[in-house]
Amino acid sequence: MQEPASLLNPARADDALPAGEGRKRGPMKFAYASGTRPLEGYTIKRGVGAGGFGEVYYATSDAGKEVALKRIQRNLDVELRGVSQCLNLKHANLVALYDIRYDDDEQAWVVMEYVSG
Repeated sequence: MQEPASLLNPARADDALPAGEGRKRGPMKFAYASGTRPLEGYTIKRGVGAGGFGEVYYATSDAGKEVALKRIQRNLDVELRGVSQCLNLKHANLVALYDIRYDDDEQAWVVMEYVSG
C-alpha cells in the first residue's frame, strides 16, 4: 500500500501531481551568509550550490584569489579520500584542488579553483 501524498512526505506529494508539475523550489538556503569567514584567510561572497557531499561557496582569499569552498557534510571519509588522491593532479579539464582545511568546529572544507558557470 502506498503512502498518501503529504507535506510530511514531499516525494509522495510530487508523485501525486501531474507530470511536469513538481514542487516549486524557492531560493537555496546556505549555512553561511555573504561576508562570513568560516576558515582563516577566506571570506564567503555567496553560496553556489549544494550536492550529495555538501555545500559549495564562492569566496575570496585575503590576498584576493577567487576560490570555491566546499563544506563537506556527508560521506566525509569517501570525499576526503578522493580529494587527497587528487590534490596533486593537474590537467586542463580538472578543477584544481588546493587544500583541505578544518574550521573551528572541526568541519572539513575543500579549497578549490573557482570555475564560473
